[in-house]
Amino acid sequence: MDYIIPEPISVKVVVALAAAGLAATAAAAAIVFRRRLRFLKLTPGFVVWALAGGYFVLFSAATLGRHYAMATSGLDLCYYANAIYHFGRGHLFVQTLLFGDRFNAHCAPLLAVLAPLTYVFKEPAYLLPLQTLLIASGIPIIYAIARPAEGSRWPAAALAASFALSPAIHGANLFDFHPRAFGVPLVLGAYYFFDRKRPAAGLTCVAVLALAHDEFALHAVALAAYGGFAAGRRRVGLVAGGILAAYFVAVCCILYPKLTYAPDAEPLRHWFFTRHLEYGECLAGRAGITGVVTGKAGYVIALLAPAAAFLPAAGGYLLTVLTPLAVPAASSVPPAFKIGCQYPLSVVPFIFGAAAVGARRLVGPALSRGRLFVVTAGSLAAVLVQLTLIAALARSYYVRTLAAVVPTPHEKALAGAAARVPAGIPVCADDPFVAHLAHRDNIFLYEYCAFGDVPVKPEALLLNRRLYAPTDLPLILELAEKWGLALAECNADYAYFAEGARRHSDRELFRCWFGTIEGWQCRYGPGKRFVADRLAHDGRAILVRQKLSYQPPRDNIYPPGRYCLTFLLRPADRGAYCRAVLSAHFADAEDASKFRFRRKGVVVVDAEDYRPYRLQLKSERPFRLKFAVTATAPFYFDAVSVNSDDFTLEAVRELARARAP
Repeated sequence: MDYIIPEPISVKVVVALAAAGLAATAAAAAIVFRRRLRFLKLTPGFVVWALAGGYFVLFSAATLGRHYAMATSGLDLCYYANAIYHFGRGHLFVQTLLFGDRFNAHCAPLLAVLAPLTYVFKEPAYLLPLQTLLIASGIPIIYAIARPAEGSRWPAAALAASFALSPAIHGANLFDFHPRAFGVPLVLGAYYFFDRKRPAAGLTCVAVLALAHDEFALHAVALAAYGGFAAGRRRVGLVAGGILAAYFVAVCCILYPKLTYAPDAEPLRHWFFTRHLEYGECLAGRAGITGVVTGKAGYVIALLAPAAAFLPAAGGYLLTVLTPLAVPAASSVPPAFKIGCQYPLSVVPFIFGAAAVGARRLVGPALSRGRLFVVTAGSLAAVLVQLTLIAALARSYYVRTLAAVVPTPHEKALAGAAARVPAGIPVCADDPFVAHLAHRDNIFLYEYCAFGDVPVKPEALLLNRRLYAPTDLPLILELAEKWGLALAECNADYAYFAEGARRHSDRELFRCWFGTIEGWQCRYGPGKRFVADRLAHDGRAILVRQKLSYQPPRDNIYPPGRYCLTFLLRPADRGAYCRAVLSAHFADAEDASKFRFRRKGVVVVDAEDYRPYRLQLKSERPFRLKFAVTATAPFYFDAVSVNSDDFTLEAVRELARARAP
């Protein structure tokens, strides 16, 4: 079935931003020409504001492009967009994405101020440039904190530049939306006002910060206490810290959990140890680094960073130079993107704010040339470290992430399907769709609907067809029948179930969903690196240096039968000799530790386009499958098809019944 897909908005957004950039460049060129080619004076302030403006334009375009190319997800963009939407409709602390949690696991009442925007913007994409603006605002604020009344301001500009160039900040900015972004201007604003002896304005920033996110409520206690000492109002700072501590315990840890989701027996312990520290350790373990660094130390640094402003000049110097070098660098390594996502926004602003205070103390009218040289060299070193990290992560992170700005044909089809869902009806969808459908009274995540009762019966079901194997179809059919839905549209990209659609037989639906009963396509596992490749099916492939392995989810059990795995590969370098080993591992469905079969095939990958390489297998019992490709030279991987001569819909039904609880 062919459908007319509307032009993705991402193209229009990128074109508009590019046109604006060209217009600004032309205007600047005209000004320079009228001044007889006298260039504008390059001052530290000009550099900082140019960085902030460039950062905002670049990352706004990148985040919007990724969103309209279906690269954003329901977590966390839809979480908060749906909650903000309900705030604007008078439903306090409610979200329907995860209907078991009426709002979400974080206390963030500051989001209510964004509710009026939901009447202006019809979908949650507005949150992405807003987040970019909040983060970009930290660049001039850091400069404002660090610049001295007299003396050189270049060290302050270098410190602001190292913030703008931090890959940890880039990773957080490009990962959906999160209220932690409010912490950038609020934390740095509090540092600025406290350093200028304006405690009232500083404490206002701290109070608003406590409303932005529950973990910030705890950090605000330390920041308020620091502000009282820094501004000469110790008693005021301690009282404010006590009030914020009471707010954190009473509201964030006790009252809010009871209002929004099933209360924990020990709310305070649940918040501090389970939700954050142990969760951080769990994620850190998956990435292969210690939880001490990522889970506990990050929050401890954020709590202790304000106290660093009390250090003498020597301590301030160490803080100014070493923290931009060490901590942002440590949070910029690739595992931080797997773990951190938005977590750097909980730590990095505190570090840079304290470092900026130290920089301002060191640079003054009586500054010796030696100290000025050392401070300037240290600040420039921080910039060079960030540039080195950007270069190191260019191919592994930046190219892969920014490649998603240009939508593939598959992503265009998904965007078109999301745009055609009627407004005002309850919808159940999987992760690629919910981030685009958040502005609804009822939008449910399919993963949770499949294992629970939804409070409102969905009137539509929208699924990315490539995410599901044949063994998932019986559950999909069961839910569709339960909700009174039938298949309305289905192609190689998505399936749309709606009320009043024509009924399909199970066999017809199976063929429509997977294209054929005999085979389906396994794409790739999470965290793989994509590259643009016009020869691949959807315009992108995985560039593999030497080895690629993929294991479908544990509940994806294959029926008994004869199978043929068809690998679609091509060499990355046409002149290189590429010898590949194809392997498949069969694990018993009852005990994944016992591998029943293992077969290998050796092939030479030498075609310029994608050529099928096959591996024959057979199993007499239900099994799990893991496949791998190991080669002597880099190669492109498009997909692997799993085909069976005697794989039938009846076998799938029987297996689904056996899996049912």
